[in-house]
Amino acid sequence: MKFLGEIRNPDINLLLNLITIAFSGDKLLYLSTTKLGIFPNHKKPHTLWMGMGGLNLSELIHRQDYLENLMADNGFQMDTHKYIPHLTIGRIQKNIHKSALNKLLKYVEMNDFDMNIHFEIKEICLMKSNMDSKGVSYETLAAYQLSI
Repeated sequence: MKFLGEIRNPDINLLLNLITIAFSGDKLLYLSTTKLGIFPNHKKPHTLWMGMGGLNLSELIHRQDYLENLMADNGFQMDTHKYIPHLTIGRIQKNIHKSALNKLLKYVEMNDFDMNIHFEIKEICLMKSNMDSKGVSYETLAAYQLSI
């Protein structure tokens, strides 16, 4: 929902509290995937992603906006970009072979249809990304369980 950059350990508890406030009382969120896309654009592709839609999409967007405002009220930088609900599929390496990149971009362009994979969101997680020579790994720092 939001990239935070470097955060201090004491902020982890604050962030979990803000997530709890923003999503308090929420039931499971039912979503589905839509189209494939590229961030930021096809000329400088960095990330392959899949859009989100579904029954509770407007609720997710509302809660994300509420969380964004709570975080700004507590000293975190406000995100100036419009929130685009998505699932990151992978990062596109800078040293990718041109023909492989062209095939990927053509596939994304040609498959302009909704993937329509349905799923439910059961928890909101605060994640940490760790970069090393092998790539990126992710670690869950805290999680808020949505009601069943």
